[in-house]
Amino acid sequence: MGDFRIGVRHRGRIVPAERGFGNDKPVHRREFPERLHDECGLGIMHGVQPTSGIRETVQDSQGDFCNKLKLPAMRKITLSEYNSIPKDYRGIWTVERWDLPNWAEIREKHMGKRTMMVYDKGTCLLVEGLGFEIVDDSIWKKADEVKKEIGSHFLKFYCEQGREPHYADCTIRWCDTLETEEVRIALAMDSDNEKDDEIFFYCDSLENLKSLADKGKEDFIIAGCIGFGIYEELLQTT
Repeated sequence: MGDFRIGVRHRGRIVPAERGFGNDKPVHRREFPERLHDECGLGIMHGVQPTSGIRETVQDSQGDFCNKLKLPAMRKITLSEYNSIPKDYRGIWTVERWDLPNWAEIREKHMGKRTMMVYDKGTCLLVEGLGFEIVDDSIWKKADEVKKEIGSHFLKFYCEQGREPHYADCTIRWCDTLETEEVRIALAMDSDNEKDDEIFFYCDSLENLKSLADKGKEDFIIAGCIGFGIYEELLQTT
């Protein structure tokens, strides 16, 4: 009884993943033989352990080669990103595996869980809670909303102060962990200043600041704007 395996395309045919990856390409579910489909269309190879991960060949201290399961790190994906995956590559685990001696122990970790197929040195199936976590982003502000919020705070500051601000206090969201953090982003400040340690990022214009609300610019996005300030106010703080 081996580990969970997904077939990958290798020189024009389907082979188990542990046969090596090389230039293997992701396999569309329609390329799997019918006997490898579960009812959701996921290529489950029956008779093997349903554990998310891929196998790699390693050499032990005696010089013998053996297969070792390499589990992927827990990934985080937003609900909208998950729903955007083509239905052929995501689904719900519905297959009972009573042929496995430990199925009673691991059943709750698989049944009814969302799944998705990914390509990571081979095509593999990830199970929610084991290989990836879905974060609900339905209440998060959209990029256009964040840009509008930045513009609104900027206009308010300019009307009250009669001058343009030097920095913005913002909430950012890291693209990999999806965790948020409050930071200070400079607008019209030189990087060589007494408060440089308090500045997270430097922008050269308001439009440049707004662009950070879009994905793909940096390894973070601006998730919200708290307000603006001037450099002289920073000097008065301890």
